[in-house]
Amino acid sequence: MPLRITASRTVDADAGNITFDGSVDYDSGATTILTKEGAHEWIITGDTVHTGSVYRVKLDHGTVRFASGSRFHLSDPVGTVRTVFEVGDKDVAHDI
Repeated sequence: MPLRITASRTVDADAGNITFDGSVDYDSGATTILTKEGAHEWIITGDTVHTGSVYRVKLDHGTVRFASGSRFHLSDPVGTVRTVFEVGDKDVAHDI
């Protein structure tokens, strides 16, 4: 079953691993960020393919693992966005 994202959401893996057995379905015309927090793994097993400059994934803590055979493809066809998949601890200041 796909996970349908209509607004920015957070996946919290503090209590244990979380597995998505289907696709992640971004369904929004606005900037939509799926954030992963928590020390455990977020395991993606399905196919997610979206094209557009408004879809993002942010890894704040822990691990994201793409299972064998999965496909996760987010792309910006016009190149306006460079950070489609962001990795970093939200509690730590980063120099740019």
